[in-house]
Amino acid sequence: MKTNKEIYNEAFNDELEKIAKIRVGDIEDVVGGYLSDSLEDEARDLIAKETAKRFAVRHPVLASLPTLGLPIWPSISKGKAIDKITKSLARKHPEIRKMKAKSEKDAYRAMIEQQKLDIESDKANQLSNAATAAGIAALPLITTIMDNKRKEKEKEETPSVY
Repeated sequence: MKTNKEIYNEAFNDELEKIAKIRVGDIEDVVGGYLSDSLEDEARDLIAKETAKRFAVRHPVLASLPTLGLPIWPSISKGKAIDKITKSLARKHPEIRKMKAKSEKDAYRAMIEQQKLDIESDKANQLSNAATAAGIAALPLITTIMDNKRKEKEKEETPSVY
């Protein structure tokens, strides 16, 4: 029977291996479309070659030890391998190059649109932020006025000895 620690270690190691594994879907995500069967086979061959070259992809558990289990090195290595595979496919096949260019263009447009939305959101929040800042700046003045009124009221309520 396995101990809880052994079960946890197996699950953790499996998760690291899942993170580091290069899949055809990763290539399709970068390209921005599905690969045909022949291109998929070619991509699998390239994936096998890149995996054989990269220690961090082959052994993500060992590669994650210097970062206390964080898959930094395996993730970087996987990203570089995906870039290399995608560039190789794009060099050989013009349709992949076109798909990748369109995907990059769409991603750029989406990023620009998100930045515009962020700017509009910031503009909408500026007025309320200014009002909040003005209220915070006025607090010392308000407290001084309130203290003066309280002191005046106390003077009126206490009988004068003179």
